[in-house]
Amino acid sequence: MILEYCLLGASAAATGLFSIFWHKKARTLGEVKDAPVLELNEDLVNMLSTAPNQTLPYAVIEGNIKAVEQSIKSEYVVGVVGVIQTLLCREHKTEWSKSTRLWYDTTRLIRDTTKHVPFEVTRGKVGLGVEDALVATGLELETIHDKFFPYNTSLGNNILSWASGEKTKGFQEIERMLPEGALLTGVGELAIVNGKMMLRPPTSGLDYILSLSGQSGILRELRSKLRRWKVLVAICGSTTVVMLCIVLWKWFKRYQEQRSYDMYVQRVIQQRAVQSEGSDVDDLQGRYQDLDSCAICLSRPRDCVLLNCGHVCACSECAIVLQPPQCPICRDRIARIVPLYHA
Repeated sequence: MILEYCLLGASAAATGLFSIFWHKKARTLGEVKDAPVLELNEDLVNMLSTAPNQTLPYAVIEGNIKAVEQSIKSEYVVGVVGVIQTLLCREHKTEWSKSTRLWYDTTRLIRDTTKHVPFEVTRGKVGLGVEDALVATGLELETIHDKFFPYNTSLGNNILSWASGEKTKGFQEIERMLPEGALLTGVGELAIVNGKMMLRPPTSGLDYILSLSGQSGILRELRSKLRRWKVLVAICGSTTVVMLCIVLWKWFKRYQEQRSYDMYVQRVIQQRAVQSEGSDVDDLQGRYQDLDSCAICLSRPRDCVLLNCGHVCACSECAIVLQPPQCPICRDRIARIVPLYHA
């Protein structure tokens, strides 16, 4: 039962946790769908100026990316500049597994650096600053460079590498960038900070989203994530229901067994009470002697307990030679024979 309890608790906890994530994503999807889509123009400046605390809690805005200061130049592609840059370098190797006795491919991250500069989204002459872009969800940088360089070695080095169980296959260089001029869609809180319009993470706790795929792409991605959480909730919830049914069934079986045993004991007590009525001492001694004799040979006394049923109905000699090893009373399989000692 301990295993069933552990599985039931784990599945119930997972169902609750996934339900929280599911409801959070559903809330975010509803808020994004209901968020007003605003145009980046002079009317937005007037709207923010007259809003409470010069803030709009949640809105959708689009504009072209422009660096506030000097933009970042690509290290591998000439003429490409951006505001966020990620450089990766991975080593691809083949290693020998002593446990499985097989060769398998592995990668090791050698370089992972990210650079970013302050930027804004613009439409015409109107600009909107973007705060904390790296903490936003949904921002996928464009891969502008991805090249693999094979590692060439001599025959001696190859033999040494294979003998040591580790061989370098090559190196992969990747550069991702948020390019300047790309159309960026932001979902978050709009506010006027120090006389400048800013897009920043919502203070209400809703998701702060930046994406290059537009509002339709954001909604499509949120629906996809919502379906995944829904499937996880359904799987874990079904597992919880199944485990709960198993635990309740085992409880019911135990209750039935205990009730049957109590009824059996009560019936034996009543039978003995009836037999004892109107009998003298000699008759009682004879009956108790008959009750104490082996149910198989009817001669030797009952001196053992049959487990797991617990019946005391046979002597050790008869119990050992029973074939098949079943209790003569309840036909339950005999797991052990324990000697019985009267003190």
